[in-house]
Amino acid sequence: MARKVLGLDLGVGSIGWCLITLDKDEKPQSILGMGSRIVPLSTDDATEFTQGKAITKNKMRTVARTIRKGMDRYQLRREALKKVLREHGMLPDESLIKLPLLDLWELRARAATRGEQLSLTGIDLLLDAVGVVDSSSGGSLLISP
Repeated sequence: MARKVLGLDLGVGSIGWCLITLDKDEKPQSILGMGSRIVPLSTDDATEFTQGKAITKNKMRTVARTIRKGMDRYQLRREALKKVLREHGMLPDESLIKLPLLDLWELRARAATRGEQLSLTGIDLLLDAVGVVDSSSGGSLLISP
C-alpha cells in the first residue's frame, strides 16, 4: 500500500499544500492534490499595496520590536558602564553632582587640555555631562543628552 504525505508551505501571506503518494521505495508516485490559500489583506494594507508601497502584514510589529531591542541594548550597555564605573570608584560624590554649570564647563576644558589630569569621579561627571551616564539620579540612564 502506498503511503500518503502532506507537505505544507507556511508563508507570511499564504499557505501552500500538496498531497502525494510514495511507492514502497519512498519515491514520489503521484500527486493527489495541491493548492494554496492567500491570507487576505486588511483594508489599510490593500490600500497601501495598490498605491505601490512595499508592505508586510507584520510591518508595524517588526518596527516596534526593532525599537525595543535597540533600547534594551542601549540600556544594557549603559548598565555595564555604570557597573564598571562603580567597581572602580569613579561615581561622583554629592559635591561633584551639584557642581555649577560654569564649573562643569571648566572641568570639560581641563579634560581637553594637554597635561591636565582629572580625578576618576571627575571623568564620570564629564561622561554624565555629555549624556553617557546619569549618575546624579541614582544610576538612571539618559535617553538623549
